[in-house]
Amino acid sequence: MDSSVFKFGQDAHPSMWFIVADELREAAKVLYDNRKRSITAQKSNEGEILLQKYTISRGYFLLTGFALENLIKANLIGDNPDLIKEGKLDKSIGSHNIIRLCEMIKDFELKVPEHDLLELLKEAIPYWGRYPIPKNHTQINDEKYLIESDHHTFLSLFERLQLRLLKRTSSNWLDVNGNKTDWDTHNYDRT
Repeated sequence: MDSSVFKFGQDAHPSMWFIVADELREAAKVLYDNRKRSITAQKSNEGEILLQKYTISRGYFLLTGFALENLIKANLIGDNPDLIKEGKLDKSIGSHNIIRLCEMIKDFELKVPEHDLLELLKEAIPYWGRYPIPKNHTQINDEKYLIESDHHTFLSLFERLQLRLLKRTSSNWLDVNGNKTDWDTHNYDRT
């Protein structure tokens, strides 16, 4: 077997997707915890504040979107290891549409605030979370601004997806050689 295909298979283990998701979650948390250090305001000619926002909003939404995308894909791959074959990620999970991806997870229902957050993140990931304009003028949407409930919804959804992943995948993942693997072989120490 080609060594790059073998490495790809190892790195495709759901625990690796979780590690990346957890790192992104941690980075988003650092931004959130420091949000009050950097606030910007737009004022009218008369000095009235028209808009006030945390300057970390875009970065926060981008990181949380990518964190959830990784965790959703971890669940999907954990449920169906055939989504990784011959050194390739199946096209069905190759997008950033995290609502569609989340809907593909068996036995997982989104709560209304979670669905609303994923809708917001679905726009942030390819567009206003990282670029000033979309690919086409017909795709223009207004940037969204971080509010406290977004953070709480993110953490709650992350935890629900994490718990599901740990319950469902620890016993059914096969490595590239067809051998059962255990999460213990993929533990890491974040100090």
